Amino acid sequence: VTGGLPFTVHCRDKAGSFDFASLQGEFGRNFLRKNGLPEEDWDTLYLLGDDIKFWRKSSAIIRICQVLGGLYSLANLGKILPLFIRDKWYDVVARNRKKWMGEYCYLPT
Repeated sequence: VTGGLPFTVHCRDKAGSFDFASLQGEFGRNFLRKNGLPEEDWDTLYLLGDDIKFWRKSSAIIRICQVLGGLYSLANLGKILPLFIRDKWYDVVARNRKKWMGEYCYLPT
């Protein structure tokens, strides 16, 4: 999980829809292995659905915003951009999150 996302979602998620796990932990590593995903790409956000579906990077952010509702639903507008552009933007933010957000930007362990 990147950025201040866990804090933001925790504060806004009144329904308790989200739980967070580190990709470096047992659950995260098992998820990555099971889905054939790179185990060392820890700057990537994955959102698991109720079934076998999962969203990655910018698609996960948009899906989280949909569930949170309200003004966060405006993130749906991001879908007009091609996925490779959205994910490139995601990579820039992930790479620079600590520089831009300082101590408020952490990864759960």
